[in-house]
Amino acid sequence: MRLSREELDFIAEALIAAAGWLSRAGSATAAPPRQRSPDPGMLALHSIPANFLPPRHAPLAGVTVAELCAATIATAGRLTYLAARFAAGA
Repeated sequence: MRLSREELDFIAEALIAAAGWLSRAGSATAAPPRQRSPDPGMLALHSIPANFLPPRHAPLAGVTVAELCAATIATAGRLTYLAARFAAGA
């Protein structure tokens, strides 16, 4: 028995809808994940303020914009070097 294109499309849509409903039903009845005891190393790692901004320093009087730009570029270069060095050792 050969099915027409319309019948195949209808079956495909019905299967996709059924899969969506089964997925929703399965996620509603799934058991919650078990809580593991916290790893002391991970607790210490998560306590490090990684996104903590350093205190802001106002530029010195008489510093030009060009000097500020050069200092920013030099700082970015130092940070890039340190990040690469840290990543190589990790």
